[in-house]
Amino acid sequence: MDKLSPDQLNLIPPGLNHSVIWNVGHILTSQQSFMYRKSGLPVKLEAKTMEAFKAGSSASTDVPAETIEYLRANLMPTLEQIEKDYEDAVFQEFQPFETKAGVKIHTIEDAIAFHAFHEGVHLGWMWTIAKLVA
Repeated sequence: MDKLSPDQLNLIPPGLNHSVIWNVGHILTSQQSFMYRKSGLPVKLEAKTMEAFKAGSSASTDVPAETIEYLRANLMPTLEQIEKDYEDAVFQEFQPFETKAGVKIHTIEDAIAFHAFHEGVHLGWMWTIAKLVA
C-alpha cells in the first residue's frame, strides 16, 4: 500500500474485478466477519466499511483517501486485537458456517486458519494488481 498512490490503489486493471484497496478492505471485513460476527460479538470496524467490502461487494467506485487511511490504520490493530481476544478466551460461542469454496468452519480455530488462507489468496491478487498499476 505504501508504494502506490490513491489512484493506483483504486485502479482496476483490464480484465480484473477488483483493486488493491478493495482487496485490503475485503480482507479486513472478512476477518471481522469470520471471527467476531460468527462468535456473536461486535466487529471492530465501522458498519459502512463492513458493508463496502463484504463478500460479494464490488470495487465499482473509488475508495476515498480518508477510507484508505482508515483501512491502513486498522490492518495491524485488528490482528493484534484478535490475538488478544483469543488469548483472553473472548470467543466463547461460534456459529459454524461453510465458505463459498465449500470449506466447513466449525470453530474459532478453523476460522483463524481459514482466514490466513483467505488473506493469502487476496495478498496474491494485491501483488499482481500492484505490478499492473505501478
